[in-house]
Amino acid sequence: MKKYLSFFLALILILSFASCGETTVEESADNSDASSLPIGISSAPQESSESFVMSEKVEQIRSVLGEEVDRSLLAKNVFKGLTYTPSRNADDDYSDKNNQKLTDGNTHEIIYNTHTYAAWSGSSAVSITFDLGEGEHAIGDISVGCAQIKDYSSGLPDFVSIRVSNDNKNYIDIGKVLRPEDIPDTARYIYYFSFPQAITARYIRIVYAKQANFRLMTDEIIAYEYCEDGIIDPTLGKPVDQTYTINDFYGYELNLGESNVKVSESDADYNEVQNLAQLDGVEFEADARVFGCVTNNGGYMRLLLDVDLPYKARCARCLDEVRDVFETCFERTVATPGMLSEQQLEDNVDEYVVVEHGMLD
Repeated sequence: MKKYLSFFLALILILSFASCGETTVEESADNSDASSLPIGISSAPQESSESFVMSEKVEQIRSVLGEEVDRSLLAKNVFKGLTYTPSRNADDDYSDKNNQKLTDGNTHEIIYNTHTYAAWSGSSAVSITFDLGEGEHAIGDISVGCAQIKDYSSGLPDFVSIRVSNDNKNYIDIGKVLRPEDIPDTARYIYYFSFPQAITARYIRIVYAKQANFRLMTDEIIAYEYCEDGIIDPTLGKPVDQTYTINDFYGYELNLGESNVKVSESDADYNEVQNLAQLDGVEFEADARVFGCVTNNGGYMRLLLDVDLPYKARCARCLDEVRDVFETCFERTVATPGMLSEQQLEDNVDEYVVVEHGMLD
């Protein structure tokens, strides 16, 4: 009996396989296109499969984008001199009462300087909002300068992001730059945004995600618009002469278009750096302007002095008149006699200054 039952079950199984094979062949013949589709995807008309449905976020971003940025042109800073709206007031010792410190064009590599930086304490984020007004806008790059001085509990933000809007209500995120990991404890760093297409929005918001235990310090925000009447080379961060210019030892520019002595690449010293300011008869046209302050940050006195000294001279190579301003910043920790040994003062000559009988040594 068991033998007959086993034979009967085997026969049913063979017939089932045969019927499945026939169905598969017919389906593949009638629906050759459908059989090539992945599992879970049904066949559809060709027009529908090629259509692209744009996401809402992509639509929002495209609504604030213009033409492709032409970086072969020079640029102008559309933020220069603008007032702005901070999300909260800056600290009193690094205040920004007129809301123009970040667009006044003043930056300084010696970073502990109350005249150029605004600062915010606390753990909450800080944002700066610009209103460019009505009209056409085409921002290609945005530069955000920040400082880190960990000995004074000032640190770079974890990231800086750019948000834009046309109505000052609905903002769109269009870029974010993270804080690098290999920055020295004392340094100035620029968060730089370079957009492939120009930003056309009216309102631009800079958002600083500050580190919780560090103070935020920022000195300048620049928005570059590349155009035919631009005067700034963003790679240099300053205006350039669109005719022929040459940089001297101190970085100022000389226009050699009508010089008395022509310069060419065949000159033996063409590629040498020339110190053009070492001339007899340098004339100082006005008294030096000195600005300074004394703080007690960190529990001791810190002396900060900025010196501007206008001068006039002649170029050693072409004899063209040179006018410029010599600028320097003097920053020292104030020490009293006996506070440090002679060896310590000698080893730290750029760090300390001794005050004795009311005079700086």
